Amino acid sequence: MPGITDGIENLLMQETDPYTVSAQLTGDGMLDSASSVATGNADSTLFASKKELGKMDFLKLLTTQLQFQDPLEPMENTEFVSQLAQFSALEGTSNVEQAINDMNDSYKDSLDLQSFSALSMTNASAVSLIGKHVRIGQTTVRYSGIPGEEEAIRVHLGNNNTATVKILDDNGETVKTFNAGGKDAENSVELAWDGTDDNGEYVKAGTYYLYVEGQDTDSALYCYLEDVVSGVRYTSDGPMVKIGGKELPLGNILDISMVDSDTSVVNDQMNTNTLSLLGKTVKYRKSQLTLTPAQGQFLNFSVDLGGYESGIVEVKDAAGVVVYSMKVEANSGDIAQGTIVCSDFNQNGPYTVSVAGNSSAYFVNEGVVEGISTVDGITKVKVNGITVSLSEIVEISNTTKTS
Repeated sequence: MPGITDGIENLLMQETDPYTVSAQLTGDGMLDSASSVATGNADSTLFASKKELGKMDFLKLLTTQLQFQDPLEPMENTEFVSQLAQFSALEGTSNVEQAINDMNDSYKDSLDLQSFSALSMTNASAVSLIGKHVRIGQTTVRYSGIPGEEEAIRVHLGNNNTATVKILDDNGETVKTFNAGGKDAENSVELAWDGTDDNGEYVKAGTYYLYVEGQDTDSALYCYLEDVVSGVRYTSDGPMVKIGGKELPLGNILDISMVDSDTSVVNDQMNTNTLSLLGKTVKYRKSQLTLTPAQGQFLNFSVDLGGYESGIVEVKDAAGVVVYSMKVEANSGDIAQGTIVCSDFNQNGPYTVSVAGNSSAYFVNEGVVEGISTVDGITKVKVNGITVSLSEIVEISNTTKTS
């Protein structure tokens, strides 16, 4: 029956049969397996099994069954109703599954929004810590690699008279061991590490880990820094508090108190809104700089290379043609500095300065917040005569930049 064959081919969306098997019959009417011949591709989509049978597949099977049923012996009503019920159940299950997926997507979006909101509130509240006296837990110590320089380490003993303090490397191996004793009135001991290991050999420069034996079961045992917060820097891992020449995570703060100074009185009146930024020195990022030689003979710049050790700073004219380039290398964390001699260019500009092939890099400018503006409902601060979005600020300090 060609009609049935054509209908099956259309159902399976195959123009030709990709796999053919032929055989002969023996004299007694049995299949001769020795004469069987197979041609074509048995791995075609015709033989590929589907992981799931969707409602459209079920509907195609049902309509094809009705199309080619025997008119002399049509499908029984009960059988037809039963298949319709199966189709309805399949469609209902599919709809429920889709609803659950939609609910899951909505829940994820809600969690992301809550996380972003919490991070924004944390970043804003961190500003009010500037000028406060804090005690913050210290878990790492950085050795400069310069012989003779010492790193101070303060250890809180609580009710313990002594404790063993270890300095560990990246592999968790003990580099230096101290026996801390003779605590002061605050139950603390101050140690000094000169960068040597237990054998008296200098270790290489880098960051090492601090561990007080027993700190896992006694919360009174810990290493810490105690000083006035001089600034806050925002990172992808959250705000970092600048204290005692070091940067430590905001979540490590153990205690906050006021200090008896004019600065503390001012900061005590600060709240988490943008007004607290007035008079603060901020560092803000720009993806590129504008250079106009007529404005000066030199352009000094700082650029954060975003984890790279070096980069290529390019100067492009108004047509986007590179007219000058220079290689810079990070010398303090990810920060690199450089100077562009403006007299090297024939035209007054303007030119654009950017880092080639590094989308993570940005230039860092610094200035004092002179004012606050709100345009189209977006709050920005005024620094160096220009408006800067709050999202572009990467560091805030309490010092006043003098000209």
